[in-house]
Amino acid sequence: MEPVTFLLTAYNQPQFVATSIASALAQTYSSLTIVISDDCSTDDTFAVIERAVSGYSGPHRVIVRRNETNLAVRHVRDLLTRVETEFVVLGHGDDLFEPDRVTKQMERLIARDLSAVACNTTIIDLQGRPTRVQYDPATMPPVSLDLATRIGRNPVQLGAALAWRMELFREFPKPDPMPVEIDHVISFRALLKRGAEMMPEPLVRWRHHGANRSFGLQVQDARDEAAEMRAKEKRACGRLVQAHFMENDLAWWAGQFPRDRPAEIAKARQSLARRIQEESRNWAALRSDMAGAGVTPF
Repeated sequence: MEPVTFLLTAYNQPQFVATSIASALAQTYSSLTIVISDDCSTDDTFAVIERAVSGYSGPHRVIVRRNETNLAVRHVRDLLTRVETEFVVLGHGDDLFEPDRVTKQMERLIARDLSAVACNTTIIDLQGRPTRVQYDPATMPPVSLDLATRIGRNPVQLGAALAWRMELFREFPKPDPMPVEIDHVISFRALLKRGAEMMPEPLVRWRHHGANRSFGLQVQDARDEAAEMRAKEKRACGRLVQAHFMENDLAWWAGQFPRDRPAEIAKARQSLARRIQEESRNWAALRSDMAGAGVTPF
C-alpha cells in the first residue's frame, strides 16, 4: 500500500476543527500520515487541535504543527515542501471526511494511473446539516485541457476534495506566476501529465458557513456592496493570474515534450490568449467601477 500524506489545514476554526480531525483520524486507509497544521490562529484553534489528538493511539502517524506567522494562501505551498510521500490528500479544518475518502481516491489514482482525482462533495451548513450534493453525477462537468483553458479553470478543482501525486510539483518548474490557490496548479498540471478525473461519490462534507476563503463564496457572502466589489476584484485578479500561469506551463510543456499532443496544446494556448484578454478587461472594468464608487481595492 502506497504511503499517503493527509494535509489538514486550520485557521480560526475552533468550533469545527475537532470534528474535522476526528473524521481524518477515522480514515480506513492504513499507510497514512496526517499533518494537522494551524496557520497561526488568533483564537484557541491550536489548543482545540492539541486536545483532539491527545491520547490518540490509532494506526495513523499524526503530526501537529503551528506556523509562527499567518501564511494565508501560502500555507499549503509551505506544507508541500515538507511532504515526503508521493501521494497527498488535502482537507480543511471546517470540513468533514467520509471514513473511506482516502481509500477510494487512492484506488482511483492507482487503478487509472492518474495524476489527480477530485471527489464530489456534500455541502453542509454551519451546524453540519447537509443541504445538497455539489454535482449531480448525471450532469457532472467534464475534465479536459480544452475546457480548462476555455473557461480559465478546471471545473472540479476544489482543493478540499483533491488527491494528487507530488510529481505535479517535483517534475514541473516553480509556478509562474503563482496562483493564489494551490488547487489551480494541481488540477491544471494533472491534465498535462497523466490526467485528472472527478469521482461522483461525495466523500467530503464541505461546510459553507459565511467565513469560507473560496473566492466564489466570498462574493456570495459579502455583506455590503463595497465588500462584494472587493471580493469580485479579488476573484478577477486570481483568474487573471491563473490564466497567465496556465499559459506559461503550456509553453514549458511544449518545449519539453514537443511531440505530445501538439495540436491540442496549440489550441489550448490560443484559448488562453483570448482568456487573458477577457480577464484583463473584466479586472479593469471592476477597478473602474470601484474607483467610481470610492471603494478601495482589496
